[in-house]
Amino acid sequence: MTKLSFNQDPLVRKVTSFFLAGQLGALVLVFAFIGLKLQAVALALSCLTFFVFLAVGFWLLFRYTRHPLVQEKRTVAAQVLALRTDILTQEQLIQSAAKKRGELTQAQQSEMKKALEALQNDYIRAGLQMNSIRDAAIPGIGNALKARLAENGITSALHVTDRVASISGFGAAKQSALFAWRGAVLQHLEKSKPARLPFEQSDRINDKYLVLQDQNDRAEDHARNQKQKLDDELSSLLPRAESLSSITFLSYLNKSLASRGLVSAFIALILICSQTTSGFGATSAALMASIPTATASVTPSQTFTPTLTPTNTLTPTVTYTSTITLTPTITDTPTDTFTPTITSTPTTTGTPTKTRTPIPTRTRTPLPTHTSIPGGGGAGGDGSCDPSYPTVCIPPPPPDLDCGDIPYKRFKVLPPDPHGFDRDRDGIGCES
Repeated sequence: MTKLSFNQDPLVRKVTSFFLAGQLGALVLVFAFIGLKLQAVALALSCLTFFVFLAVGFWLLFRYTRHPLVQEKRTVAAQVLALRTDILTQEQLIQSAAKKRGELTQAQQSEMKKALEALQNDYIRAGLQMNSIRDAAIPGIGNALKARLAENGITSALHVTDRVASISGFGAAKQSALFAWRGAVLQHLEKSKPARLPFEQSDRINDKYLVLQDQNDRAEDHARNQKQKLDDELSSLLPRAESLSSITFLSYLNKSLASRGLVSAFIALILICSQTTSGFGATSAALMASIPTATASVTPSQTFTPTLTPTNTLTPTVTYTSTITLTPTITDTPTDTFTPTITSTPTTTGTPTKTRTPIPTRTRTPLPTHTSIPGGGGAGGDGSCDPSYPTVCIPPPPPDLDCGDIPYKRFKVLPPDPHGFDRDRDGIGCES
């Protein structure tokens, strides 16, 4: 049977054409905004096109579900499923009827056997009851012993049991004679018991099961007839269901986007790729823009750290007859001076010498001593403090010193600043 297909839908064709043009235009705009560093606008436009993409997809799905062929396919598929379910139910009924037929046959045979056993037991019991001890000829047992048995309720072969041993006068010999007589009576009854049920009783049982079998057969026939009707109805629906099997959402999109399959597939690929590219580009740009950049910041701080570590200090010195020592001290006469110092004292010198100076040091200084005390104030009178740094005592070059070579922070600097402590020219040296 010929496969069915969708007819062209002008409205869907028009909407998808406009949507394709809009997607491509939005893609260009997204990358333009990214180039202009407007990542937020690009991301917003990409999100908008994505929601429009979803809206168009749901609109196409809605139109697909409302199409007459799609509704017919859904109806036919539901009918086929219902028919197959009903056929399965009828097959189960047929199997159940066949199983019940065997169960009824076994039940009939069992009831016939039980009825025959009950009839034979009643026959034997009645026969034992009818064989009276008083009328029987039992060797060794006379009328006196028979009377004694009757006094104890033993009057027939049915009553002869192990209770006889408790009666006076019945020794082993007489008990054997009495049980032998009863055995002979029982053997005769076993041979003469009925071998089959009476016709009335057997017919009654047979009629009962004939009715049950007839009911079961009718149920099976009804199930077979129903199954045949369902099979015929299913056979008439299957060709139509087969012809509607080509009615799918993909075939609907294929027909809606373009008249040819390759063209529609190409259009769908462009739509998906443009939306994916737009979303990925905008998202990546927004994420890159949101990543904070590392910015170097200088935080001025003043930290005094006493260090009990021997240091190697390059101390160029000029030696005269009297020694000039640039040592910040508090002097008594005499005094013990505990001076944690970081000493870098360049002066006009000949050869710098490498001196290992352990800090802190304890120095006993005899007086009088010529001592220049740097502190809060200005250049020394002997030219050992550069006038560019009036609040601290820092020697002029050479050598050229850095902030790490001196113990001072955030001090006043005047031009020409030969050591270059004031990098930003704000009049404050070694701010960090």
